[in-house]
Amino acid sequence: MKRSFFYITLGLLSAQSVLAQGADYNADNESFGNQPMLQYAFQQLSSKSLQKIDEANIKGSPFYRRGFLEGSIYSKDGLEGKSLMRYDGYNDEVQIKINPKDTAIVKLTQNKDIYCVLGREKIVYREYFNKDGEAINGHLFKLAEADDLALYERRMKKYKEGKAATTSFEVPVASRFVLQTELYYLDKDENKIRFFKPSKKNLMTLFKTDDKTKNEKLKKFISGHNLNHKDTRDIVQVFYFYNNL
Repeated sequence: MKRSFFYITLGLLSAQSVLAQGADYNADNESFGNQPMLQYAFQQLSSKSLQKIDEANIKGSPFYRRGFLEGSIYSKDGLEGKSLMRYDGYNDEVQIKINPKDTAIVKLTQNKDIYCVLGREKIVYREYFNKDGEAINGHLFKLAEADDLALYERRMKKYKEGKAATTSFEVPVASRFVLQTELYYLDKDENKIRFFKPSKKNLMTLFKTDDKTKNEKLKKFISGHNLNHKDTRDIVQVFYFYNNL
């Protein structure tokens, strides 16, 4: 059976709300369009605040993209609404600006049944097992999917403390936010999302089937196209090829 396939990265909704600059915001505000799912998510944590950090002297940004983009919010019932959003890789949350003319910012419920598409990217909230085998709940960007496999990327903004020069021979290092990524895969038979360490061997193992002819074609594709098994874009190409075997 031919596998249905799409390549679309995701933007999932995270489940807490915050108001920028201490603004007071009513959960029944018409900016939600009287949509129950959005009001529910907002009401859950309306008194909680985002983790603050002084960015004045820090290079980079805690956000995957600093600006807000239009995104769509979905639940199991379908489209719930549209709003301006951005992903905070430092706090692992999707932030939403309820009104473009207002400073109020909320973050929505971290729930596997709620997700959003931000630009062309889809982010989901899932349990996954990291490289140490520990179960973690967090946001993942979906890169590709077939009937029996799905590929995700975790995008983290890590804070690196700077270092002052102690002698005239040393160069000071500024504090900074650094983007770090990890790949994960979902085996739909097992229904668990696990860490994927890119390597040629692991790629072959991930896509291996009971059909020896298909396995050989896949091996030749990976070797013959000079694919970089550490490059996410090349791994996605393997997904495309696998889907059409």
